[in-house]
Amino acid sequence: NLLGLPEAPTESLEFGSKAHEAIDQILKSGKLVLPEDKEVANVGSRWAERRLQEISPNRKTEEGISMKNEAGLKIFGKIDLIENLAEGMVRVTDFKTGNPRKKYEIEKLDDEGRMGGNLRQLAMYSYLLQNNSKWRADVRESRLEFLEAKNPKESIYDRVITLKEIEMLKKDIS
Repeated sequence: NLLGLPEAPTESLEFGSKAHEAIDQILKSGKLVLPEDKEVANVGSRWAERRLQEISPNRKTEEGISMKNEAGLKIFGKIDLIENLAEGMVRVTDFKTGNPRKKYEIEKLDDEGRMGGNLRQLAMYSYLLQNNSKWRADVRESRLEFLEAKNPKESIYDRVITLKEIEMLKKDIS
């Protein structure tokens, strides 16, 4: 995901894409619009029942954000959900299918002191939103939402991305 290289399609990636599309349709319409795929419909309806009323009505979904970094490299990301909390302040959410990850798994650094994919992704979203001329947003909260979590307490991982994570990301990019 850091280099943007394509991945071979797998069953889990296809399911994840369908689940993202279902959540996106629900968020855009504000109604429980479900696909024919029963497994995806089940994920979408459970999510809508638990979470839809908590999502800010002032939001963007599947928002493409790009910027050029200090070295002139164009960086792009597509953010599943951006909620406007107040003027210039946002929360970003990335929806995940599969088993929920534990906090220590998400935050664990590798042997070279690099962030794992999930934390790097959240850092990238903050970096993009802070530096995109259209947004220049203060990302108050970054969130991973695990759509298939059985226990609601395990469904959301919240984090404030700090300058430390942004600097680690910039080091990885360079």
